[in-house]
Amino acid sequence: MIQPRCLIWLCLMVSASAWAAPMTFPGATTTLASPTGGAELIWIEPIGDTPHQLVLRFTDGQVRLVIPFERHCTVAWDPSGRMFAVSDVFASNESRVTIFSLTKSETLVPVPLHLPSRLELLLKDGDHSYVEVSDWTSTGLRLVAWGYGGKLEKEFRRKVVCTLTSESAATCAESHGL
Repeated sequence: MIQPRCLIWLCLMVSASAWAAPMTFPGATTTLASPTGGAELIWIEPIGDTPHQLVLRFTDGQVRLVIPFERHCTVAWDPSGRMFAVSDVFASNESRVTIFSLTKSETLVPVPLHLPSRLELLLKDGDHSYVEVSDWTSTGLRLVAWGYGGKLEKEFRRKVVCTLTSESAATCAESHGL
């Protein structure tokens, strides 16, 4: 028989991991709440010539446009709920990742992402090159970069972990242990 304390702990762990799991839009779900409950990311379907939109809604009802997007995007919150990352597949052969920081005044600030220089070369060289959000844990933002059709390497797949060096920059390094 499961002890009540263990059952409560299990429910908390399942809830915490569900908050941290990345979400892809469009999809069956239209929202992804921050782990702290202070805001939620919302996918809005395209209307006419307007593309999909990813917006951020705060608990006080304020709404901010994060990005318009044509194809699909994947989003993940950092465990503190003060930042989130967006993978935007903006073309059939390319994607990009942007980190956004939330300020105390509920302003969105893009955080520069510094990928390893060799990986930047591979991404620029490849005919098809993608960077995608994998997850965001207490150890950092995990990305997967992959592509093919380049001169430097015919195919590549790299796992990357990014850590915030400050509120205004993220440095990434290849990881072999993901």
